[in-house]
Amino acid sequence: MKFLKNLLRTSLLSMRSNNNCYLLPQVKFTFVATDEFNASVSSIPTIKMCVCENGGQCVAPELGDKLNNDNKLIVQGCTCASGYTGRFCENDIDACTFNGNPCFTGVNCTDKPAPANITGFNCGPCPSGYSGDGFECTGKSRMTMVRVMNLGM
Repeated sequence: MKFLKNLLRTSLLSMRSNNNCYLLPQVKFTFVATDEFNASVSSIPTIKMCVCENGGQCVAPELGDKLNNDNKLIVQGCTCASGYTGRFCENDIDACTFNGNPCFTGVNCTDKPAPANITGFNCGPCPSGYSGDGFECTGKSRMTMVRVMNLGM
């Protein structure tokens, strides 16, 4: 089973480039049990694959999920841990990009690594002639200039 999980996980990881979904090749396992009288019974199990990364938790896939083209091999959906996003929680949220570069104009924004969330960023020093924390900078006129951001809270 570990071999199957690694094989499918590798296939899924290679197929999700550019956020495109591709159909998985159909995989079918049949278990057959035969007794001493040659009577047999077969069963085709349903396999639910969890390929969530970075501490993501498996959940039932969404209806119409394009990765699930067979009702016997089901790729579970993921609920991502704080600071991660993506189909399989494979991407670190870039708080600078998410918030539209929230630092004062001309100040460098540095994203904090996960598990930092959408507020996980640091602003560099204020430009020459200004003082402050890089998010808010005050010029010589003592007028404070703040770049407004919406954190979705």
